[in-house]
This record gives sequence, C-alpha cells and structure tokens, in this order.
Amino acid sequence: MGLLVLELVAGIIGMFMAVGHIHLVQSLTQYFIKRNSFPTQAGSMNRKVTIIIAFVVLIFLIVYNLRKNSRDSSRYFDELALHLKGEVLSVDVPNGYNGFGILKVKVLESNINNYDLRNKSDTYYCIIKNGLAEIYQLGVVECKPGDIVIVDTQKKEFTIQKRDGGKIVKDIVLYTNEFFYKYVKKHHQDL
Repeated sequence: MGLLVLELVAGIIGMFMAVGHIHLVQSLTQYFIKRNSFPTQAGSMNRKVTIIIAFVVLIFLIVYNLRKNSRDSSRYFDELALHLKGEVLSVDVPNGYNGFGILKVKVLESNINNYDLRNKSDTYYCIIKNGLAEIYQLGVVECKPGDIVIVDTQKKEFTIQKRDGGKIVKDIVLYTNEFFYKYVKKHHQDL
C-alpha cells in the first residue's frame, strides 16, 4: 500500500511538472521532506486519511488549473488575432518538452508585422520581426524546411501544407513551461 501511494505522489508531481508548475512541485517536495512524512508501508489511519485528502485536493487543483489555463490561452489567442502564412526555414524539437518545438519561418503573409512579448511576458506563442517569425508549437516535428505553415489564432488552428501536397491541421497551444522558454532564449530568438 505504501509503495502504491508513493508512486501515486510521484505521478502527481510528474503531472505538475508536465504542465509547467515546478514551483508547486518544489514546495510540496520540501514540505514532505521537512515533515519527514512521505508515506511509508506502516502508516496510521490518520496518515492514510491525510494522503487521501491531499490526493483529492491535488486532483482538484490540477483540474482547476487546466481549466484556467485553457481559458487564459483561448483569450490570449483571441486577442492576438494572428493570421500568418510562412515558409518553414528550420525546425527544432528539443527533448523533454512534450513535443513542443520551435519553427523559424519566412513570413509570406501576415496581418501583424511586429510581435515581440519577450520583455513583457514569460509565455508567448511567437515572435514576428523583420519578415521572419519564430513559432512555438506542438507537433512541429512533422514540418520540414520548405513546407508552408498557416497560423489562424482565432480558429485556433495551425496548418502544415506539405511540399508533396499533403495537409496537416493541428490545434494551437500556448505552452507555459518556463524551462522551454529558457531553452528558446538560449538557443534561438535571434530575430
């Protein structure tokens, strides 16, 4: 029983890390370490009840946070109102970021010529500057240089028009993982 609960706690911590809430994970881990109260095989009834309550609270926080992030993301994309068509110049899909990657794109058409929130926000979908764009999108591994991408934030669609005539449509997602943006700042953003 104790091992199962420990695996459950580790899974919950992993879910928080996957959605970019490393600070909460660190706080919870420090709390358990300070109290020396990670679940053990021989636990009292109070400890089991506490673990169950903590699990229910964590599930509630996860659901609440996912819904809030979804609403915030939807509002962000509605306000951005970006319609962009561009030719893929390069693709980078770093390991460890749940399939999110960085596209460098030559802008062919766009209703926004300059868009750069690097100094105003920790998270953003793209940077547009000097006829180039850097787009942070899920599933860019399917893009190759020379493909055409179309971003429509009001429809929440990211379309890849392959050179061979194929077409792939994906949902757009605002990624909130702070480590992804640290990677981007270190290896990209030369616009």
